[in-house]
Amino acid sequence: MSTAPLEKLTIEHFRGAVKPFTLKFDPTKKLTIIYGENGTGKSTICDALDLLSSGQVGSLANRGLGKTNSYWHSVGKRAA
Repeated sequence: MSTAPLEKLTIEHFRGAVKPFTLKFDPTKKLTIIYGENGTGKSTICDALDLLSSGQVGSLANRGLGKTNSYWHSVGKRAA
C-alpha cells in the first residue's frame, strides 16, 4: 500500500462547519500543529481526519446518544 502526503483538507457540512473551510498542509513538513481559541473548529478538523482514516468520529464515540450523525447538525444548511 502506498501513501501520498495530505496536501489539503476541505470541510463543509460536517459538525459545526457550515461554510466551506480548506486547511492546507505543507507536505515537506513532518508535523502540523492546529491551535486556536475555543469554538474555532480544532475538534472538527480532528474529527474529519479521524473519519477519513478510520470511518469513525472518535470524539463522538461512546456518548450513548445513538448514531453520531445526529451531531452533524449543519448538513443541508446554507451558510449565513
